[in-house]
Amino acid sequence: MAIAILILLILLLALAGALYEARAEAAGRRRFPPPGRLVPAGAGRIHLAGLGEAVPGRPAVLLESGQGSWSLAWRDLQGQIADFARVLAYDRAGLGWSDPGERPRTPERLADELHQALAAAGETGPFVLVGQAMGCQLARLYAARYPEQAAALVMVDPAPGSPRDLPAEEARSLRKLASRSQAAAALARLGIPRLACRRFFPSPASSPDQTLLASQTLNPRFFQALADETRGFLDPSAWRELPDSLGDLFLVIVSPGRDTGQAEDPDPLLGLSSRSHRIPVVGGTNTLAAHPEAVLAAIQAAIEIAALRPASRSGSDGGPASQPAAEA
Repeated sequence: MAIAILILLILLLALAGALYEARAEAAGRRRFPPPGRLVPAGAGRIHLAGLGEAVPGRPAVLLESGQGSWSLAWRDLQGQIADFARVLAYDRAGLGWSDPGERPRTPERLADELHQALAAAGETGPFVLVGQAMGCQLARLYAARYPEQAAALVMVDPAPGSPRDLPAEEARSLRKLASRSQAAAALARLGIPRLACRRFFPSPASSPDQTLLASQTLNPRFFQALADETRGFLDPSAWRELPDSLGDLFLVIVSPGRDTGQAEDPDPLLGLSSRSHRIPVVGGTNTLAAHPEAVLAAIQAAIEIAALRPASRSGSDGGPASQPAAEA
């Protein structure tokens, strides 16, 4: 009898937690509607936010967020880019305002869903592709799968190696992230992360930005998307279409550099293109947050140079690129 009562109590608590989570998610959707459009892509809808006017003869800008991030990360910079170019930010499936996506969440699927979303929205490009962290590899993959839409590439804080050959320590860290995110997704279905973190977030009236962040990250959809994406990134075969060369596609890398006055080792990523440059910034682990002016300058330069001298596409099929030697 005592065991039956205990089981019944657990079931009632689980039901109460699930109802609490459902009501909290519904309230979040009402309070924070998507700032952009929801367009069909893959198995659901992708949130795509566009600002600024297209300029004839000049590429638009497409922003690709890092792992576990979405269009909100670009909000301030996107408004500045819109002063001189058409600029698009989006949420990968399951993140931000986008619907959950079909599994497995392979990099190729992510690139194809983005292409479908752009087509559904009538955004034809070509684009200066701007990626942050893991988003750099996704932008690079998108340029390989859809070269006609790639006018230039800006990589902000890219990982130094190839996702096809991750160091053992980094692979272990990502596996742990995937496992913990999967466990968090199960707990989030019962509202546990939301309840546990309430004390760290002020009331909605006093801090809407923090409340929005909590609304978008303390739900099972976010944790499941993070777990699925991380597993996809970990599979070396999932990056089989990632090219070893971008030909003469204009490439700018923005990342921290040493300020010791000593010469730095050559960045192997500069070898991806015969027209590549690096903009080093001082310190920090998040260049987008710490040095948005450097990212903005890189995007402006990429737009101007891509408009004046488009890539030939001749070396973008994985063949070797000539070695560049430029660092801004």
